[in-house]
Amino acid sequence: MISDSRSGGLLNILLILMGALVCLASFGWFLLQVKKPKFEKGLYEVVKVDDLELFQYYERLVADWKNQAEGFEEETMVTWVAKQGAVNIFTHLLKQGYDIEFVDRLGQTPIFIAAQKGHDALACALLDAGANPIRDYNYRDPESEDWIVLRDQHVIHLAAESGVVALCEKLVSSGTPVDIENPVGLTPLCYAAVQGHVELVSRLLELGADADHPSSPLNFAIIRNHFDVAEQLLEQGANPNSLGDKFHKLLSLAKANGAGFYARYESLGFTKLWMKHPLTMSIETGDISFVELLLRHGANVHYATERGNTALHLAA
Repeated sequence: MISDSRSGGLLNILLILMGALVCLASFGWFLLQVKKPKFEKGLYEVVKVDDLELFQYYERLVADWKNQAEGFEEETMVTWVAKQGAVNIFTHLLKQGYDIEFVDRLGQTPIFIAAQKGHDALACALLDAGANPIRDYNYRDPESEDWIVLRDQHVIHLAAESGVVALCEKLVSSGTPVDIENPVGLTPLCYAAVQGHVELVSRLLELGADADHPSSPLNFAIIRNHFDVAEQLLEQGANPNSLGDKFHKLLSLAKANGAGFYARYESLGFTKLWMKHPLTMSIETGDISFVELLLRHGANVHYATERGNTALHLAA
C-alpha cells in the first residue's frame, strides 16, 4: 500500500511538472508573438525599413538566415539589402564579414546596385568602405536571352542616371574624371541631362563638366523635353548647333549587342539623336519654348537636314 501510495505521488508530481512546462511553453510563445509583432512580414520586409534592432533579433531566431531565401530568385541577403538602401543593416553585415564586392547573378556588386536604385547614402558608405567603382557589367538580352559583357563600366554613369548627387561628388573628389566616358562615349552629364536631374546637372557643371562635350548633353535634354537642363547647358557654353558626333559609336554598339540592349537606349531617346540638329529636334517636337531658347543662344536657322529641309521648312 505504501509503495502504491509513493508511486501515485510521483505520478502526480510528474503530471504537475509536465503541466507546468506546457504552461511555460505556451506563455513563452505568447511573449514571443507580442515581442515581434512585425515578424509575420518576414526578414526581408524588415530590411525594407532598415530596422537594425529587429533584424538582429530576427537573426537569433531564424536558422541559417544568411543563405538564400526561398522565393527571392537567387537573391542573397546582401543583394536585397543593397537594393533597399538599408545603410544600418548593410554596415552590420559588413562587420560580420560579408563581401563588399559580392557579385549577383547580373554581375553587379552592391555599390552598382545602390547607385542604380538611387540609394545615395548606402552608395557613399560603400565607396568609403573601399568598394570598387569599376567593373564589367553583364547584361541579358530579353529577346535572345544571350548574356552580353560590357567592359569597364563605371558606377558614376549609373549614379548620374539615377540622380545620385552625393555619390557623383564623392567620386569626382576622389579622382574620377567628371567627363569620364563609358564604352559608348557618353559622360555622366549626358545621363543626368537625359533624365532631367536639374540639381545634378548643375553640380556636375560646377565640378567642371563640359557642357559642350562631343556627346552633346544638350541634345539629350532636348529629346526628353527637359527645358531647365537645356537652359543650364546653353548658359554654360553648350553649342546650340551640335550634331552629337559620338552617336554613331553608341548606335553601332547598341545594335551589335542585340535588340534588348538597343531597346534600352531607344527608351532613353538616344537612338533619335543621330545627326540631329537641336533646332530641328525642337521644331519636330512642336515645343516653341525650346525653339526660342535655342534662337536666343545662336542656333543656326539655315541648317539643313539630310533631305535639305531647313528650320523654316520644318516649321511651315
